[in-house]
Amino acid sequence: MAEKWQPVIDYSKCTKCGYCIDLCANAVFDRSKSPEPVVKYPGNCIEGCQYCGVMCASNAINYFDGVNEYKCKCNHFCIGCG
Repeated sequence: MAEKWQPVIDYSKCTKCGYCIDLCANAVFDRSKSPEPVVKYPGNCIEGCQYCGVMCASNAINYFDGVNEYKCKCNHFCIGCG
């Protein structure tokens, strides 16, 4: 699990489909807020994992490593291994 790596939601692009919440096996998002993705447990995110961002149809998820924000760069064959 990562200490700093976490998804950052661009709510201006997010369609609130809830898919990222359903995909995340590490419980990063607050399920009680579903379908709106709210990052509740950022420490659960696996460093380098971009699975939710890759699968986001509206490209609303980037990542923050504590210093820089990154755009998702994986392809749609990502299996979320980190």
